Amino acid sequence: LTKSVGILGYVYVLGICGALFLFGSKLHLKVTLKMIFVIICGFIVSLFLFFPAMLQKPVWVLEQIFTETERVGVRDGHGQIIMGEYTRDGGPAYYPLVLLMKTSPFLLFGILLWLLVAAKQKKNVFASLFNGNSKSELFFIYLSLFYLGYILVMIFPSKKIDRYMLPVFPYLAVVSVYGFYGALYYFKNAKEAFLVVVGFLFALCVVLPLVTLFPYYFTYTSPVFGSANNANKLLAQKSFGIG
Repeated sequence: LTKSVGILGYVYVLGICGALFLFGSKLHLKVTLKMIFVIICGFIVSLFLFFPAMLQKPVWVLEQIFTETERVGVRDGHGQIIMGEYTRDGGPAYYPLVLLMKTSPFLLFGILLWLLVAAKQKKNVFASLFNGNSKSELFFIYLSLFYLGYILVMIFPSKKIDRYMLPVFPYLAVVSVYGFYGALYYFKNAKEAFLVVVGFLFALCVVLPLVTLFPYYFTYTSPVFGSANNANKLLAQKSFGIG
């Protein structure tokens, strides 16, 4: 994560610790304080490791991080070509378009399965935020809240670059795995056929691009757009280190 957003990550973790203590029933004050102490110490140590200038001018360095973020990220923006026109602000639809363009149909299929399984179970996983019965539910909620916040924070500044969505893909993979795993239960009478379909999609959407795009994986675009040229007409990609 970038510097300013990375700092917000620590704020999120501390907020979760505080919320679990205030509204949960499984954390004692001593445990909570220990967690917060370890997180704050880790933050301070890593901050000085990554920014040695903090040893001489800690206040100045932190001020520069946020003022430059505001100048470059909010006021100045970043040059983009969208729908064939140049702009310095991609707008709120920029990152959803990037995610659609860069997410493989295989991953999207797993996410769709998760939505269908969740709807069939009529289960609100977020209702168990503070009294969840399983660690997997709490883990999923914890990630969901973080990545929702991350996307919202990244949408707000005018500076938008497609690679800033890279941290979101591990989360999408987790959601997709939940979908495939949950669908196995509903397709248990046709398990072999379901696995054949999944295997075919995996070969077509994951293995084939790995072979054909090697080693320039950053040029990948979803086949939903037909071709990379078609995708580029909607949103000119910045294939860093390739051009």
